[in-house]
Amino acid sequence: MQMAHIIHQLMTLNTRFQETFMKEKNHPTLKDLWKKLVGAMEWAELDGQVLKNMAGVRRQFRFAT
Repeated sequence: MQMAHIIHQLMTLNTRFQETFMKEKNHPTLKDLWKKLVGAMEWAELDGQVLKNMAGVRRQFRFAT
């Protein structure tokens, strides 16, 4: 439950998310986005090397207030 809350906060407070999804005229609902995220986690095949490469890249998140 806490992991879901953290993902939700990172997703909805992220400025790129708000600029990309929420400003469109017919933007998807958060419920729809969660269904897609759960589906991706259930059916995605992850490559260990790709995950290691992604973990080695520094990222910065900016949050909207």
